[in-house]
Amino acid sequence: MKLNEQYKILKQEYSKHIILLPKGNFYTTFYDDSYILNYLLSYQLCDDKVGFPKNVLDKVLKKLSEKEINVYVKKEEPEIIESENNQYENILYLARKNYFNELNSKVLLEEISFLLKSNPENIQKIKNFINEL
Repeated sequence: MKLNEQYKILKQEYSKHIILLPKGNFYTTFYDDSYILNYLLSYQLCDDKVGFPKNVLDKVLKKLSEKEINVYVKKEEPEIIESENNQYENILYLARKNYFNELNSKVLLEEISFLLKSNPENIQKIKNFINEL
């Protein structure tokens, strides 16, 4: 069974937990959980997933515990960490917002770069616009 399929099955039971699945020397998570790891730990999000080396698992769990986020770590004996005040949904909201703001910023910077390359005189128009803000 593929890793993302395992994730989906576990997510049905542990919907308010970050699901961490082993893959070789890494742990991987998908979809919403990957936004949270991207937001809290600046891990690169690629194709709706995030991975990190197994040797930093304690660091990841410490950060998630500090933020009061429930976690399910798949091992021979699964490790389930639960907080009394699970902040999964609150952090997920912030993580999504942050991720999509970053995407919008990148698109805007690409547009500005294009405008400058297509006509160097646009720099003054862009500066004037920024100054008016």
